[in-house]
Amino acid sequence: MLIFIHEFNGTGKGEKPAKLGEVSPGIKVVSPTLSHVPDKAMTKLERLVRRGVKRKKVALVGLSLGGLYAAYLAGKYDLPAILINPLVDDQFLREYIGPQKNFNTGKSYEWTEKLCDQLGKYLTEASSLSVPPLVLLDQGDEVYGHWQPTKHYEGNADIRLYPGGSHGFEHLPEAMPVIRKYLEGRC
Repeated sequence: MLIFIHEFNGTGKGEKPAKLGEVSPGIKVVSPTLSHVPDKAMTKLERLVRRGVKRKKVALVGLSLGGLYAAYLAGKYDLPAILINPLVDDQFLREYIGPQKNFNTGKSYEWTEKLCDQLGKYLTEASSLSVPPLVLLDQGDEVYGHWQPTKHYEGNADIRLYPGGSHGFEHLPEAMPVIRKYLEGRC
């Protein structure tokens, strides 16, 4: 089973989870829509991971904020993880404190300092991951750049940097062979 974890203000629906479904006919992709409240999102993810681990092999894919969550879960449960333009600290989202609107659902909510503080407990040192992650980065990431995740995971992950692109990671079709190889025997 492959668990796709979406970005800040995203949902579990979209082209990335659908594309990941093509990685292998035998791998089921699960892509939940998570609460904007980090602790609620993590509760849902942990329940899903524990249920999945009991039944079969599990791997994680996280995009942006989902990458921060995926790294935490990978460390806690010794799972393989693919981190796409991952958030690596809890400071960046402090710039977004205030009114927010989910990109897909249109639902409005307030992003607060208290919610940012919840992210701190999910920060993960790359060196603590027993299964080195695959980190996929677009050089053209306009949101927080590729250098932060590169520096954070350097020496502790297989880092693939793609020219151009954006924070949304347009290179997923090109990265599919790398993803497929990474997941072989892991899920």
